[in-house]
Amino acid sequence: GTGDKFDVVWLHNEKEIKPSKDFEYKSSGSQYSLIINEVFPEDKGTYTCEAFNDSGECYTTCSLEVNVPGDQILNPVFKRYPTSLTVDKAGSASFEAELDSAPATVAWMKDGKEMKEQSMKYRMRSQGGKVGLDILECSQADAGQYAVIVTNSKGESKAAFSLNVF
Repeated sequence: GTGDKFDVVWLHNEKEIKPSKDFEYKSSGSQYSLIINEVFPEDKGTYTCEAFNDSGECYTTCSLEVNVPGDQILNPVFKRYPTSLTVDKAGSASFEAELDSAPATVAWMKDGKEMKEQSMKYRMRSQGGKVGLDILECSQADAGQYAVIVTNSKGESKAAFSLNVF
C-alpha cells in the first residue's frame, strides 16, 4: 500500500538540514543516518529524524553535546540521556536521565511548552542525579517532541527525545 513509501528529513534545532558535504543523508534498508563529517561547537543541539507520508508521521529526537578540549564544563553533564520511545495507545512511557550531580531545577517540556505534574497522567521524578518522567495511558495527543532541561548554579543543559503513539 501507500504506507510503504515515505520521505525522511533531518532537523537541527527544528530547522531542516539540507544534504551537503557537511551533512550527509544515508540510508540502508530501513535504517536512516545523518553523517556530520566535521563537528563544530555550533553543531551542538537537538537533532530530529522525521519520516512522513500521507498516512502520518513519526520521528525520533536526540541531543548532541560538543566538548571542546581545554574548555571547562560548568553546566550539568548528562551521564545517561532519555531514549525516544514508540508505545501502543493506552500504554505507558517512562523516560529517565542521569546527571553527574543533583540538578538545582528540572523542567520537562513537550513541543516547547513546560509540562506540569498530573496525578493520573504525568509523574515527574527526581532523586539525586536521576530524573524521570512517566506518561500514563498514552494517547495520540501525547506523541511529540520532548526535552528535559536541568540547571545548576553555573548553567543549564538540555536533552531531547520523542514519543510516538500507535
